[in-house]
Amino acid sequence: MDLKTIQELMGHSSIKVTGDTYMHVMVDRKIEEMKKLNAIVRDNETV
Repeated sequence: MDLKTIQELMGHSSIKVTGDTYMHVMVDRKIEEMKKLNAIVRDNETV
């Protein structure tokens, strides 16, 4: 979910508050998603 949507849903007064609060979660999720993508690419290289 993008930061602006989270900001609005959580009622934060600024996007900085949202980013400071949740950015680490987004980075961790991006890393996990990249691992999945790498696995898919690896699997398709052997075909």
